[in-house]
Amino acid sequence: MNSCGCAPSNPMATSFGGYLRKGANGIMRHIQLRKAGMEMTSVLGINRLQAVRILTALAAVLAVLVICTGASLASASQPAPVALSVSGAIDLALSHNLSFRIAALNFKNAELAYEKTLALNIAEESTYAEHQAKFTFERAKSTYDTTRAGVIIDTVRSYFDVKHANMDLAAKAKQLEVAEEDYARAKSKYAAGVAGELELLQVESALHNARLAVQRAADTLGENSAALAVLLGLEPGTRFQLSDEIAPKPIQWQLDQAVAKALENSVDVRQKANDLRLAQLELDKAEAERAAPLDLERARVGLDIAALSLQQVRETLTEKVRTSMNSLGQTSKNLNILSIALDVESKKFDIVVKQQKAGLKSPSDVAAAEASVISARHALGSAQKGYILAYLQFLNTLGVDLDLSWVVTPGK
Repeated sequence: MNSCGCAPSNPMATSFGGYLRKGANGIMRHIQLRKAGMEMTSVLGINRLQAVRILTALAAVLAVLVICTGASLASASQPAPVALSVSGAIDLALSHNLSFRIAALNFKNAELAYEKTLALNIAEESTYAEHQAKFTFERAKSTYDTTRAGVIIDTVRSYFDVKHANMDLAAKAKQLEVAEEDYARAKSKYAAGVAGELELLQVESALHNARLAVQRAADTLGENSAALAVLLGLEPGTRFQLSDEIAPKPIQWQLDQAVAKALENSVDVRQKANDLRLAQLELDKAEAERAAPLDLERARVGLDIAALSLQQVRETLTEKVRTSMNSLGQTSKNLNILSIALDVESKKFDIVVKQQKAGLKSPSDVAAAEASVISARHALGSAQKGYILAYLQFLNTLGVDLDLSWVVTPGK
């Protein structure tokens, strides 16, 4: 059923709707109620006033049918929402993102170049050439992995931005409902002389702000939906039916374990470690050849620079992992607080509903309590979104695969 209470349209609706529309327009433009009433009085034996009333009612019924038929046709012409899971959104984004596709091709080229270097180096046995080809390949793979992780994180963020915007719109709509009831009550009190003009103006201002908040929430939902559509390579006007929910779980990493994994997977650390080995080889070669003092000193300085550069990269990465874990810990505590707050508001709502049934609370009290529950759920959802994004960034820092099973529950 549509908003008019009419059944959805079928293939016959267009011709039938056109017939009704034409008939209604003809009635509204050409029927002369006076003349028709006179004809009906002679045929049916009723007076003129009764005839006019009958014709007016028939015209109104036809007009409503035309409007409902038009609404059905308009609803049928609007594309259905796209049902989408997080994994499905990621697949679409990866297939559409040009940066990722370029990174994938560069990775493939680097892999081919590395294999070619190994084949050509069989006779020459050049350690330097082999190392250079290997790190060119690893750098391309790192760029591929980083780009892929960036697309995944952006997609997850955009996916839950849309879900969060839907929650925000629901919360603002409920707050508007409460504001409208407050305004109606204030008007009644003002008319009865038990409330002043200032109180009425304040309630009216709150109603105006609630309406603006609903409009802003609707605009945000439209913007977020358009951003997700563009990210996935779909039309900006695409509507979504997003099934997956956020279900964050505690992280399973200890700090020393996380730091070790990040250092192990870091291409920058391996590159600096290789630079240090090469610098040591340069110094050993200069000492074996009894190079000039300036060349020997230059080799020693190069070795010191390489050692400090490796230390700097390791310390920077270690601090990044520590900061990321601390941030996750704080976010997890905030989730617990907001979850408790939602439970409290839900219990308050249940109590208000029971009190309303007992005649102790009004329907507006129930609506206000429900609005508080929706707002608390919205706040928790916002914090959950921040948590999963921080968690994915943390996994990306460690250089491991972005496992979404820890933070996302597939929808039914």
